[in-house]
Formats: sequence, structure tokens, C-alpha cells
Amino acid sequence: MGTTDFSKSGTIISSNGNTVTVQIECSSACSACHSKDMCLSSEKAEKQVVAQTNGRTYTVGQRVLVSGSKAMANSAIALAYIVPFVLVVITLIVCLQCCFSELQSGLVSILILIPYYAVLYMFRHKLNNKFVFIIKE
Repeated sequence: MGTTDFSKSGTIISSNGNTVTVQIECSSACSACHSKDMCLSSEKAEKQVVAQTNGRTYTVGQRVLVSGSKAMANSAIALAYIVPFVLVVITLIVCLQCCFSELQSGLVSILILIPYYAVLYMFRHKLNNKFVFIIKE
């Protein structure tokens, strides 16, 4: 993939043909701090991603390096955070300009997210093909 990749190590938890499910541990930015054991703000979460095996065989419990492109990460950030934020702000401004009350404008601008996420859900299979992780050797 080149120099614009990101990688995370993880453990294979299941295998299904040409794909494997890998569990990765995501840590907050303060995970490298020496006081993280005493601090309540340090966060850890376990995520599962499906990665392509590229014809190789992997076993459950094996440690691997999962890789993706920065462009893929940027697209995911845009779809999950930027587009909904812009949609809410534009809807709020338009509703306020159309003489809705502040309460009505706020409700409509938040409710506009329901069809947005419904459309994302309807195209989830197409998005799964766009967001592809691979196992790096």
C-alpha cells in the first residue's frame, strides 16, 4: 500500500475463507503516560475488523498486523463525523431562516440524521467493499 498506510496489531478471533476477523485494542492518546494506571481518564477499547487474507492461511489466536490506507481512514472520518456535523449545521441554519422556532429547528436538525444513517445502513455492503483491511506480513 505504500507510505500512506496505517497499521494496528491484533489477534485473529475467527477465520472464514478469504477473510479473518481480527480483534485490535485501541488506546487513548494518554496510553503511553507513565501514570496511566492511576489515572481514571485512560481509555481502552477492543474493536473487531474483517481483513482479507490474500490467500494465506491464519489460525485463531495468531498475532497479525492489520493495515489500511490513510484515504480509507479519511473517508471513514468524513462519513462518520464531518458529513453529519455539516448536515446538522446547515439544517439548523435553514430552519432558523425559515421562521421555525429554535426548539423546532434544533429537533429537525437532529432528526435529519435518521435518514442520513438509514442511507448509510442501506449502502453498508458497498461501503464494506470500499473499506478493506489487509493483513500485512
